[in-house]
Amino acid sequence: YTEVNSEVLRIFAFASFWVLVLVGFVCTMASKGRFPHSAPADLGETLQVKHLGSNTLLVFFNSPVANFVLPMLWAFAAPVMLAHIWATHLHIRTLYAMRSSPTETHGRFTDAQFVILRSCLLASVVGIIAFAKVFSPQAEGNDLSFWLDMVAYYLFQLGLFGLAMANVLCGIISAPGHESVWAEVGVLPLVRQTAWAYVFLLSAVGVTLLLFAANGLAYQAFWTQTPGLVAFERAMEVMFFILAAAMPLCQAGYFLYFLNHKVEILCLSFDVFTLQVEEPARRKSVVGGPSGEPSFRIANSTSGSSAARMH
Repeated sequence: YTEVNSEVLRIFAFASFWVLVLVGFVCTMASKGRFPHSAPADLGETLQVKHLGSNTLLVFFNSPVANFVLPMLWAFAAPVMLAHIWATHLHIRTLYAMRSSPTETHGRFTDAQFVILRSCLLASVVGIIAFAKVFSPQAEGNDLSFWLDMVAYYLFQLGLFGLAMANVLCGIISAPGHESVWAEVGVLPLVRQTAWAYVFLLSAVGVTLLLFAANGLAYQAFWTQTPGLVAFERAMEVMFFILAAAMPLCQAGYFLYFLNHKVEILCLSFDVFTLQVEEPARRKSVVGGPSGEPSFRIANSTSGSSAARMH
């Protein structure tokens, strides 16, 4: 079998995003005003400022030379982020399926908690897929292209929000009668309490940016961006990326450095076997692993099987 540490995947996923931001910043600042269709020499004259009242991080992604280079980096970053989401989903799915006795109706998570966690991960997948749109060439003065870029950017923010929430909530929530995962592996009580504050703060910042996004996509139909509101929105956006894209790196580093011996490793086993031609195909969802260990079986057919088990 192959061992996959989801915390290492998380570090690669979010580090690749920050590399993307750094390269986009350097390319945009070095090329602005120098080439056709590149960002204007004065970034205060962009379409974002015209329609939204201020620039967002998107200004570093969607103009030459940045959008020539960044798609190649995103081709690496996107699969890594999707792999991290997939590993997190298997982790959550396994914990949800765990039963300490045959009479239990749920595992570590209740049905409602499981739906919330999966919804967060689904939002992450949608955001990562949509984000590829921001690198497409933008025709000058094409408001529809600009609007679609902004939708893709806001969906990506929603994806980062969902992924950050899923990573924290799966550690601090649990079904009645069960201890949370973080409590079981020895995460300090202060850290667990801080995690709840993090969830509420990220939620508040996310809702605030959602309101600004709705106003921006409506071309300031609800209110006009004053200098004070522009400064406030920028502060909220900076705080959002710190909470949703920088803090997950710190969280992964904490687990790998202080609790490396207790971090759950995802073990993927692939075994290929040959069956009789007349043997009917079979498919199972969740089955018990050896020695009572939980096992999540993705597929089991006449051609082979693949399973994922949390240790």
